[in-house]
Amino acid sequence: MKNKTKILFTTPIKDVIANYKTGEKCVLVSNEATNKFTKADLIKIIKICNQPPVYNFLFKYRLKSKPYELNDAKEFTKWIVEGWNKQKWFVFLIRNSQDKIIGAIDIKSDNLDLAEIGYWADGNSLGIMTNATQRLIELAKKAGYKKLYATTMPNNDRSQSVLTRNGFIRDGEMEKSSGMRFKFTKNLSPQS
Repeated sequence: MKNKTKILFTTPIKDVIANYKTGEKCVLVSNEATNKFTKADLIKIIKICNQPPVYNFLFKYRLKSKPYELNDAKEFTKWIVEGWNKQKWFVFLIRNSQDKIIGAIDIKSDNLDLAEIGYWADGNSLGIMTNATQRLIELAKKAGYKKLYATTMPNNDRSQSVLTRNGFIRDGEMEKSSGMRFKFTKNLSPQS
């Protein structure tokens, strides 16, 4: 008997979210087809992922201090599509009013009891991640997730602010291969 894929999200998802600082209408988009990515998308991903805050917090350790390059962006977009198709991990891209990628936010597993989220955003688009995270929480709750968590480097005040504005509570520390992280959790199901 074949193993059936459990569908957590019905796609495509294309939800309007606002930048809380500028009011610009942006879109949170599921990407389940490789052909949705343009060369301009790949270039934008490379530019954002090489911006010092994003690079230093997310890629410096993993890439052994080498720049984020075209092959990394291609692998990332392939990984996005694979996750949606397998319904195992879920990366949403954030596009601005000109349809340019300005960020990404994801749920890293299909474990409904406890799943990690993560995100990054263009340093020129400050003010989008709080509302993107809020919308991700709503989508996760609707899909049946019970608890989410995120980790941040101790000196990543911006990310910690995004999490606390969305009701995440600092829940200790955890060690990752790239070093110690603060852990934040949010319960999505009503407390018994």
